[in-house]
Amino acid sequence: MYKKNLHKYILTVSLFLLILCPVGCGALVSEEMQEEPVLELTDEEHFQALVDELFYENITESGLTLHSMLCHPENYGITEFPATFGTYSLENMKKNYQELHEMQEELSSIEKEHLSPELQTDYEILTEYLDTEEEGEDFCLYNYPFASMSGVQTDLPIILAEYRFRTVEDVDNYLNLLADIDEYYTQLLNYVQTQEDAGIYLSDLTIDGIIDSCKVYLDSPQTGMLAETFASRLDTLPELSDEAREDYLAQNKKLLLEDFTNAYTLLTEGLQKLKGHMELPVGVSSLPDGKAYYEYLLKSSTFTSYQTPRALKDAIVRQLKVENSRIYELLEEYPDLYREVSAFEFSIQDPAKAILDLQKKLKTDFPQMPACSYEIRMLPEALEAFSSPAFYLTPPIDSQDENFIYINQSAAVTKKDIYTVMAHEGYPGHLYPCNYFNRVNDSRLRALMSFSCYVEGWATYVQYLSYRWEDTVSKEAAEILAANESIYLALSALIDYQVNYEGMTLEELHQLLGQVFGINNMDTAQHFYQMVCEDPANYMKYYVGYLEIVEMKQEATEKLGEKFVEKDFHTFLLDLGPAPFLFIRERFAEWMERQD
Repeated sequence: MYKKNLHKYILTVSLFLLILCPVGCGALVSEEMQEEPVLELTDEEHFQALVDELFYENITESGLTLHSMLCHPENYGITEFPATFGTYSLENMKKNYQELHEMQEELSSIEKEHLSPELQTDYEILTEYLDTEEEGEDFCLYNYPFASMSGVQTDLPIILAEYRFRTVEDVDNYLNLLADIDEYYTQLLNYVQTQEDAGIYLSDLTIDGIIDSCKVYLDSPQTGMLAETFASRLDTLPELSDEAREDYLAQNKKLLLEDFTNAYTLLTEGLQKLKGHMELPVGVSSLPDGKAYYEYLLKSSTFTSYQTPRALKDAIVRQLKVENSRIYELLEEYPDLYREVSAFEFSIQDPAKAILDLQKKLKTDFPQMPACSYEIRMLPEALEAFSSPAFYLTPPIDSQDENFIYINQSAAVTKKDIYTVMAHEGYPGHLYPCNYFNRVNDSRLRALMSFSCYVEGWATYVQYLSYRWEDTVSKEAAEILAANESIYLALSALIDYQVNYEGMTLEELHQLLGQVFGINNMDTAQHFYQMVCEDPANYMKYYVGYLEIVEMKQEATEKLGEKFVEKDFHTFLLDLGPAPFLFIRERFAEWMERQD
């Protein structure tokens, strides 16, 4: 899992500052006054100015965003630090959409052909992004900031715990943000209450899960994760006097006991009042225009090259059948594989050793990248029940020295499959392409945008490749192990689709799990059902990205034959970076012609 932002903001900009082609106001002037010349910009200057303003407006929307994305904001002309987490409200979302329409109009006045090749890329990607986001305008109330797993209430403290103190000023900025957390949670709670007024409800089961996760932070906040990490982060500032250090510790303790505790108390009490509408969560297809909302979610979360939900579903089923047939084909040809696969365990089960081995193994089939620092951390035990098995925190765009991978030690998958987990989160998964692209990318717009389906699809693709790097397993067994994982993810994506788009019920899911997986436990079915309802289209991000990549790879293999070089294919994807898959497919066709 790749964590870049806590929740999805619409990528827009306040365009009132972009008065690029001023005109006279019509007032009379005396003979002594000279008329100011009208500044006429070329299309390239016009577009670059728009991108620069877009970058500035979005990166300064909150103090947390600015600090997370830039180590040295002064190098970008940014001198003022926002003291809040920003604004989260229905009114602000509507304002964002109005600005989105203004930006679309602004873009339409620019001739793409007049731009440099690099800016044409930015233009195409931004246009597709805005056109896709426009389809979500009617669904401003359909977002879920809180969830029983990986909601804002669990993610925000982890991000704050990793708020690095590069300067003493960072400490003051951090404390200002911590003081704003109760106000920010009040905004989020008001939004959820607005959802309730519109008939969009959180289930009692989901609310109970959110409240349970809040209790972790209400239990001795002055000695918890944020208190511990604050003290250790102060230690990285040698210029800090003992007196100043003690003063900061006292301020932090006071804020944790007051503002932070108040935030989670408000959230707990506010959500408790929202119970009673429905016991269990339901798929988004049950919402007004729910199917249309899921169609938008599919587009905005995957930016797939497939034009309809049905076409995408058919592609998933087709790939699932291919990999399932391949498993049976291999087992029929090599009967001993069943025993080898059943007994398989990775020889490396330590995360630090796994990532070092992966760095060595990827040299053959992936482009080289200068070394960057990273740290592997274990998630605090109190948070294990409410967090993903593992996740990677991205570094600022102007630094490659702040890479953190968190491991959830309670997750069974990480205990026996730590090698594939580190392939997904580290090398050649999230850490590697993130830092690779930061080095080759000169576009501020591309640095600002995140296409999670590309990001998670790539990490999933290389996660499955990592089986072949295990020295103790045969090539055929590695292929079966990878295909088996892919099939499970494909089925999870299809269940997401069936629950949230086709209206599959919990009982129907329970029956399906029994038939396909041999899982007849209703609690397991309910847990799975809750996950896809709380985070619709999430599994799609992982599988669809993987699907798009393997389809391109298969096409290149068939067309190029012996001319196909896997390293060249990987380099093409990494150099191009995160983008909509329709755009990537167009560039892929051009790449194929050059290889042939």
